[in-house]
Amino acid sequence: MFDKLKKLMGIAYPLSGGPEPVIADASEAKQKIKNAEKITTVTVKPKKPTAQKPKGETKASLGKMTKKDIDDLAKEKFGVELDRRLTKDKMIVAYMAAQKKAK
Repeated sequence: MFDKLKKLMGIAYPLSGGPEPVIADASEAKQKIKNAEKITTVTVKPKKPTAQKPKGETKASLGKMTKKDIDDLAKEKFGVELDRRLTKDKMIVAYMAAQKKAK
């Protein structure tokens, strides 16, 4: 196995039995490189653009807001005034319904 690896790397031992490695003829390697196939160009095709979904608020993004922020956003985007006496979760559900209706 090691003999095959040494042969691939261009290292050969002389037949006289000495452990001194001898590097194969450099002109052979240069000739192989000269005769090698040349790559002209490499083209990379860009990915096809995917259809982007319209951006809307999610339950997670609304959960990070305060009740007042959710109410203000609903007024701004949909013209709907939410009841701030409701819990935040119920306000989020109402906002999502208004968002769905607006689409």
